[in-house]
Amino acid sequence: MDTPSAPQQAPDNANKIIEELSTEELQSLVFTLGSGLSQLEADALRLYLEGSSYEEMAEELGCDTKTIDNALQRVKRKILTHQKSRQVLL
Repeated sequence: MDTPSAPQQAPDNANKIIEELSTEELQSLVFTLGSGLSQLEADALRLYLEGSSYEEMAEELGCDTKTIDNALQRVKRKILTHQKSRQVLL
């Protein structure tokens, strides 16, 4: 069980990644990740984009905050992998 701590907000780095994507890149990313994310990853990403804290996400999804952190790290790696693959195509 989690120990009480100050609310942990989602990292600003993920926001920067999303903000720097063009509309075309974002559409490609959404299409690609739509089938490439686990249910937990998709739910964590949705809640993250809605501005939820890790604690709020963990409570809603019924898991530990570390599980949320791990899921969002996997999403980040998948986004970076997708971006790299698009650069190879350009």
